[in-house]
Amino acid sequence: MARNLNNFSLEPLLIQVGFQTVHRTLKPIVQVGSKGLSRNSSGSSPSLSTALMAGPTNLEEVKAILHIEKDIIIQQELSDLEQQQQHTLDLLCQHEAHIRALTRAFDATKRELVGLKKAFVVIERECTVTKKQYQRDFAELGRLVGYLNRFQGPTKRR
Repeated sequence: MARNLNNFSLEPLLIQVGFQTVHRTLKPIVQVGSKGLSRNSSGSSPSLSTALMAGPTNLEEVKAILHIEKDIIIQQELSDLEQQQQHTLDLLCQHEAHIRALTRAFDATKRELVGLKKAFVVIERECTVTKKQYQRDFAELGRLVGYLNRFQGPTKRR
């Protein structure tokens, strides 16, 4: 009774046991074979375990139902992985945007620091020039005070 199902098309069997393929997904249909499996009280489609409990009539139906259940689980896991992948990609895009913003801010700060360094160099030169000018001015003032003292003569001391 063991058959090789590798080249076996499940489409007719899927419809027979209660599922149809629509755009690569499996949708339960309302009735399964002669068992008359219908939707449950909540209006949703019956589960695979309900379909199995309804009593498939042969081994091929059981294999088809198990194959469908495996495919559904795989599709759910793939969907979950795709959602996780999309979430990870979204986070990566956000982090990349933050990194670009931080890089721009760093570059702007670096340019400002270079500008400040140049300004400090200019200020230092001006201070050096001013210091030398003050030294000359104080030397000149000292000479002038000396001349004044000579021309005034000795001052009275108390």
